[in-house]
Amino acid sequence: MKILKYILFILFPVLASGKSDLSEDILMKFSHKNFFNLDQMADKADGIYVVKKDIPFSTIRKKSLDTTGKYPPHLSRIYHFEITRVLKDSLHLSDSSISVSDPYRDLSYTAYCLYYSRGMVMEPLVSFYRPSISMDKSDSLIIFVSRDKEKGSKFASNSFSFTVFNGFESAKLADSVATILQRLGRPVKSMQEIMMAKEKLNAEYRSTTKTRSK
Repeated sequence: MKILKYILFILFPVLASGKSDLSEDILMKFSHKNFFNLDQMADKADGIYVVKKDIPFSTIRKKSLDTTGKYPPHLSRIYHFEITRVLKDSLHLSDSSISVSDPYRDLSYTAYCLYYSRGMVMEPLVSFYRPSISMDKSDSLIIFVSRDKEKGSKFASNSFSFTVFNGFESAKLADSVATILQRLGRPVKSMQEIMMAKEKLNAEYRSTTKTRSK
């Protein structure tokens, strides 16, 4: 059964003026939450990778509603990783590093704008995962990644996001995730196998192009 990313949202007025600590988590605070299990994560994610934290580990982008400083800026976090093992790669990555943002960035920014500009709150249904570990306390993780599909995104410079909120897990469960993928009929390939396949395709393309140019 296909699980919808989010459904129609509810709006209701609130008093929203002055500075607040909600600039980063308005969506988290007011959303209705749909929780995924590990099988669903393995099926839904476009890419699943065992990673280690890169340096710097994260960066924060700020986008302000106005220039007066009346409202706090909207915060968007991006996390940086080095891939050490590939479990699933529908994203067809060509590099061993990847930057991943929190999911629902456009929805989060819309919620932020409505809250501060109109005093309205959105209550969408968004998806979460309950990892067995804290990201802050683990240097090696499994990350579940999707390609941003929101056309005209305000955040188009970064094209990957976590599949759902908290879309990560302990690297110790990598073999369990691999087993799930095998059961789902999605065999696990190593990074070396993926790079070799890509190089083969590139070589075939170069050969075809050279033949046509003669």
